[in-house]
Amino acid sequence: MRPRPSVIALLFFISISLLSACHPSPSGEGKRTVKVAILPEYSLELMASKYMDLIAYLSRETGYRVEFVSSLSYTNYLSTVESSKADIGFHNALIHNILVRTRGAYPLCQVMSADGAKCTRGVVIVHRGSGIGDLSGIRGKRVMVISKRSVAAYLAPVADCLEKGIVPDRDFRLIIGTRQDEVVRKVLQHKVDAGFVREDVLRAAAKVMDISDLRVVHLTSPYPNWVISAFRETDPEVAARIKEALLRLDQGTPEGKAMLEQMGAKGFVEAQESDFEQARKLAAKLNLPL
Repeated sequence: MRPRPSVIALLFFISISLLSACHPSPSGEGKRTVKVAILPEYSLELMASKYMDLIAYLSRETGYRVEFVSSLSYTNYLSTVESSKADIGFHNALIHNILVRTRGAYPLCQVMSADGAKCTRGVVIVHRGSGIGDLSGIRGKRVMVISKRSVAAYLAPVADCLEKGIVPDRDFRLIIGTRQDEVVRKVLQHKVDAGFVREDVLRAAAKVMDISDLRVVHLTSPYPNWVISAFRETDPEVAARIKEALLRLDQGTPEGKAMLEQMGAKGFVEAQESDFEQARKLAAKLNLPL
């Protein structure tokens, strides 16, 4: 029997605390706490499996006590980053652009997808027996998304819908979920007719559920992958150490390979603000304020 997500989440936080405590900081520094906020795109079970080893790795490599800052959903992620005084954030390009304005965010590095790309696509998924064959087929249907602040899993497919004259909440019923794997599950259970998710979510979901009955009926253009940001209040030395540790992480060692495979990534690369201009243009196109 698989443990309940709440149990897994509790073990996640306990494990991170113990692993951080087991690796002392460099001489003279003490155990400085560094808070890392990660946009909660998945259930607690999947979030734990994807990021537990990464948080432990950052603690070990930097000598800091790296703590994972938990947010309940996309909706309260920004307020969690603010209230927790997070030092580092892992999030999408749209969230980064908002935090540039509100917290002086700047990019440290960017996630590379498993295929080595710096971009990912959005997909529209349906159940194999739904009768929906393309994007036009979602007219009059129930469509679930994780958040209106998701780039590849909302903004990108909605932009494609609008180009075909398909308007959310007019031509299809928009349902807001809480996690990307929840969107996949609801489509499989016929609770909704279609879902917008990132392409790589299907690989992650396949680890915890049978997705053989899913069908992809639309692919968007590629948009920037997640960015790892620091903020104006972040100690520059903390930002530099986190960045260096992430850039060192690659698939050349068994540990690095296993860690990155859990995340569905090939590694991290340096990032510039210009890397996220495409997301800013997409938000402007949809009249979404940043």
